[in-house]
Amino acid sequence: MSYVMQLLGWVVLQVAWQTLAVAFVLLSSLRFMRGASAARRYRCAELHLAGALGALVLSLIVSHASIALTQTLASADNLRTDSLRGLSEQIQPFLPAVAWMWLAGAALAQALLAVRFIRLRRFIGSTTPAERAVVAMVEEMSFEMGLSRPPRVRCAAIRSPMVAGRRSAVLVVPGAFGNTHPRVEMRALLAHELAHIVRDDYSRNLVQLFAASLLWWHPAAWFMYVTIKHERECASDEHAVRFTQSPSALAKALVRLADASTTREAVAIAANSSGLADRILRILEPRQRFARETIPTFVFAAFVAMVAITVAASSTASRGEALTRAYTASAFGRPTVFTIRAHDPAGTFLVRMVRGRIVAIELGQQAVPPNRVVQLGSTVRVMGETGQELLRLEVDPHGGFRWMPRPAS
Repeated sequence: MSYVMQLLGWVVLQVAWQTLAVAFVLLSSLRFMRGASAARRYRCAELHLAGALGALVLSLIVSHASIALTQTLASADNLRTDSLRGLSEQIQPFLPAVAWMWLAGAALAQALLAVRFIRLRRFIGSTTPAERAVVAMVEEMSFEMGLSRPPRVRCAAIRSPMVAGRRSAVLVVPGAFGNTHPRVEMRALLAHELAHIVRDDYSRNLVQLFAASLLWWHPAAWFMYVTIKHERECASDEHAVRFTQSPSALAKALVRLADASTTREAVAIAANSSGLADRILRILEPRQRFARETIPTFVFAAFVAMVAITVAASSTASRGEALTRAYTASAFGRPTVFTIRAHDPAGTFLVRMVRGRIVAIELGQQAVPPNRVVQLGSTVRVMGETGQELLRLEVDPHGGFRWMPRPAS
């Protein structure tokens, strides 16, 4: 466990700069893609969030492989106990603490997501059947938009329509929805929500939330998620405008709902409106939205560079003495015999150990019989022929020990 937590701590520190770099690449890509469709910008942002999570996995694999494949511990005859003490007291406690903080935060984030999901399902269960006219309109539009099965239409005390679910999708509309919007605006809003179902945004949003919650502590990860969320709404707007051929109707409907806010926190897990001004601007200014031809090349080159830098940085894990010692002492590493010579006023002695277990001790040039070496946990006592204690050690499973200097004889 010690090695695993130290390795995770090392990887989390690597992820700090990796996620920031990925967010910078995303920001640069979106600046190039100002004229691209929202669907393409959405896929680009989604790819970058996946890349940030992939960098974490890649760092974990490369870091472990670099330690496992290193040969620096094949011969451990020149280890120094004084340097081990410094590393043990400073570096090794720090990395597990980072790992535990990350794991605790990730577990809490997942628990909060589970609570939001349960509250969403309870909210859906508390809804009532929608008006017949609205249901009929949704069914007609669903088949026209290519859905094999229309969503269930429910009614609740909310200010803006929303969708939830994947296989049995539910579209929830505000009370008296058919009376509060002109028919053309109502069709535009429903087309937007149905576009979320066509695009499978609900399921993809759950995956994106899960990915962002694994990087819960990094602002750049949440910047990427917020960007994805905004582009998802814009992409559904584009889909709705193509279907209704009435951009002004959707823009007016969004303006009408500008002061609306979801009344229940539980529905935050579903698709919500965001960046209203930018959305309306995109709706009302139709233009040719093609990304520059250099975008695929730019993104590909940036990802190749990120992979190369990540591999190069992660491979330096093998240079960390604390990590390599922890690996050797763990069940993952091959058993390595540490041979350490030490000196004190009484003379020279030699200790051989494997994973914190003493296998041989020599005092001077004389080997100590195994029956005179008593080890209880990390404490080792070397007994004399008459039962007196000759030497006491406190061993470290990572390949070191401390002892009380013996007086000169």
